[in-house]
Amino acid sequence: LQLVELEVTQQGVELTFFHEKEGTIRQVNIRKQKFDDKTKKYVNDEAQLERYFENLKTYFGTDDETKLVESVGKEFDVWESENYCSLYEPQTLKKFGADYIGQLLQADIVEFREYDSKTVVVLEYDGENYGSNINYGNYTASLGK
Repeated sequence: LQLVELEVTQQGVELTFFHEKEGTIRQVNIRKQKFDDKTKKYVNDEAQLERYFENLKTYFGTDDETKLVESVGKEFDVWESENYCSLYEPQTLKKFGADYIGQLLQADIVEFREYDSKTVVVLEYDGENYGSNINYGNYTASLGK
């Protein structure tokens, strides 16, 4: 999609892409600050800042924010998922469906992904990656936790 506008903010860079065939826009955010679930605000984080500048270098060929404006008008691959758009293909994991209930399967553990309230065990089965969650608690929508 064609990048039609960008804005560098305190949290990162906000990119606006035009999808000509659909006549719609897609928003992509590359964050240099990390979202703190406890305070519900973006906070400075050295690791996130480092990833931010790596992403700028990867997608725009520069880690200089002032030169990003030179990318306006250029075409980029933009992936759309349910909740957001990105410049990289989201890594989605398959889930074992109801037809697997009661079966014993032989699968290789590929990795563990640690999050605040769960660990996702990534398994490789029949050449595809599946995710199995180990939750540490229950989500309460009214509290947002």
